[in-house]
Amino acid sequence: MSNTKVDTSSKSGKIDRGFRRHLLIGPLPPPATGQSVSFDRLQRELSNRGWECRVINLTRGAWSASPVPSVARALKMSGLVASFCLNILKGYRSVYLTIAQSRSGFIRDALMIWFAATFRARLVVHLKGGNYDGFYRAQPSWVKGLIRATLLRTHQIIVLGHGLVDMYSFEPQLSERITVVANGLPERFEGTRKKHPGDALRILFLSNLIESKGYFCLLEAFRILKERGVKFHAFFAGEFVKSVDDETIITAQGAKAEFMNRVERYGLENNIKYLGSVSGNKKWKLLSDCHVFTLPTRYVNEGQPVSIIEAMAYGCPVITTKYRAIPDLVADGESGFFVEYNDADAIADRLQELTEDVSLYETMSHNAVEHYRNNFTLDAHLERILPIIEGGPQEQAGYNAKHFRGGS
Repeated sequence: MSNTKVDTSSKSGKIDRGFRRHLLIGPLPPPATGQSVSFDRLQRELSNRGWECRVINLTRGAWSASPVPSVARALKMSGLVASFCLNILKGYRSVYLTIAQSRSGFIRDALMIWFAATFRARLVVHLKGGNYDGFYRAQPSWVKGLIRATLLRTHQIIVLGHGLVDMYSFEPQLSERITVVANGLPERFEGTRKKHPGDALRILFLSNLIESKGYFCLLEAFRILKERGVKFHAFFAGEFVKSVDDETIITAQGAKAEFMNRVERYGLENNIKYLGSVSGNKKWKLLSDCHVFTLPTRYVNEGQPVSIIEAMAYGCPVITTKYRAIPDLVADGESGFFVEYNDADAIADRLQELTEDVSLYETMSHNAVEHYRNNFTLDAHLERILPIIEGGPQEQAGYNAKHFRGGS
């Protein structure tokens, strides 16, 4: 937990932050995921701006290969909730909470929300995924009732894109509380366009390697490209992860072994390199060196991948699926292409098109950077989210889902 307290007497007529104590609850790195890096950047920005904030770190080894025993998990949850309650008792009355879309996560969230509501704290909850409706439908009726009652104790619900607003249609009274705030790059970066390399494109997959994120389909697309005589180099960066929506994967180790077997079976050893997890300067250099970004995902908990924003900032046209909040990021045919999930032929066609058409590639690279600059910079993200956390003028004016349209 961290605490920052700075005198910020207002001289502009805005709410005096010195009288607002903000409790921020979310995951911090490690591991460095899109959600943890974004939350870390948010809390650092608030501290740098002089907000009085206390941070509770929710990171609890979510990507661990072996499940945490239930008793240990319960003890950890109890510690988090106790810390939260103690800070509410200390006078923190403005709460920003990144909520979960699982039953155990909901129990934790509900305990915090109900306790905070008892003390009339202002509650902003932020879902960094896109499967809350799926989570809700899977619950027994008594849990559904508890979910609805809990969410009605909140003041604002932030979702990542317009396609995710309907996740909360199970409770009509929530509609006026929903605010759309797209993700932003967690660094300040102007963006850089790319020139076509003239020969082999360098293609990047940057994400946890989960089966439903489409990495096996990409291998098939690369096999097709090689058969067509198209030159390319592909880089996979991320950890192999077992997921609840896996269809053929039993263990993360088995997934990696199958990946390597297919690379060898398809004769792609000289075309494909697996890098493992990358972060920091290594990640930025990788994005700088590559030309095209691919993420043909159907991952059950997908929301709005920050990796797509990172790729656009570095001038990479994006090949992805029209899924969850991704359509708010990518302008189809302008800054990237949408393909159907598990359609290796379509991916191969688009990659070949970008390889052979220099003008198309460079136009798309330019458009990707401009789309990023106009909508998804760190400062654009902060401009949208800070008034909501603070409860400032935009919220009072009804700054809700209809006011932001970050993509096409």
